[in-house]
Amino acid sequence: MNEACSAGTGSFIEEQGKKFSGITDVGHLGREALAAECGVSLGQHCSVFMAEIIDEAVAAGAERRSIIAGIYDSIIQNYLNRVKGSRSVGKVIFCQGMPFSSDALAAAVARQTGSEVIIPPNPGTTGALGIALLAIRDQGTAGEPLEIARFLGARVERKDEFICMSTRGCGGAGNRCRIDTLSTVVDGTQSRFTWGGACSLYDKGTRTRKLPDLAPDPFRERAELVQAAAAAPVPAAGPRVALTDEFLLKGLYPFFARFLRELGLVPVTASAGDRAVLKRGIARAHVPFCAPVQMFHGIASGMTDGAPEMVLMPMLRTLEPAAG
Repeated sequence: MNEACSAGTGSFIEEQGKKFSGITDVGHLGREALAAECGVSLGQHCSVFMAEIIDEAVAAGAERRSIIAGIYDSIIQNYLNRVKGSRSVGKVIFCQGMPFSSDALAAAVARQTGSEVIIPPNPGTTGALGIALLAIRDQGTAGEPLEIARFLGARVERKDEFICMSTRGCGGAGNRCRIDTLSTVVDGTQSRFTWGGACSLYDKGTRTRKLPDLAPDPFRERAELVQAAAAAPVPAAGPRVALTDEFLLKGLYPFFARFLRELGLVPVTASAGDRAVLKRGIARAHVPFCAPVQMFHGIASGMTDGAPEMVLMPMLRTLEPAAG
């Protein structure tokens, strides 16, 4: 859930628990949910809107325990309907991750699916244990025993990131990847680690090739095909229409761009934004939406920079499936 929706993470549950006076920690919040006789339906919403719905339920005088139980049910409903989608759910569900250290979330899974739910003894460490087992398998040995004093004495001095401007590792493509950096001090020795990006240029310690130079790039090829499909004779002069080839128009951009050109209009396209556009969207939105919505605000606000005569932001409700 961490990369799919913030409304399913442990931090979201903890944040919502702070809205209720007397709740000491996440464990206490879970016990309150289990003690509820029923749950309040809070719907399936983004974390920002979920917080508003909870506030409305509190203001309406709903019983506190029922609201708390509704938080856990809403998280699972959101996952089942918005993340899992039409994929099936088995009769036995194994749940891992620190949020499942509370039986309240497991109970919500059981209620919403009707399946048997299995929680490991320490769900928060399951992923770390799996990584350790994979490392042992790949290395063929468990390695040297950990020196506890050395481990506890180590510290992280700085964590940062930068944009790679090199064209060496990506075969001249210049992908402008985000690279993470970490500076540590262990036994008085300072070390700097870097990782990230599509190639292995900054993968210090591994240097394994993620992609060979000049490897096929399906994303770039798709963008070129989209531009080619959208191409049409550009009118010599005509009203300019700003639109974006992202979000709702990701797959329909060729249709709208060519349609506008055939009408004698000049499409002005705002493409995918960078971190500066995201920062602009955060400032313009005034509300802490999730990152995709903030990015959309940034792109949308940039569409008016060139003072076009019109801005096209269609709202698509239904689309018939393509034949064949």
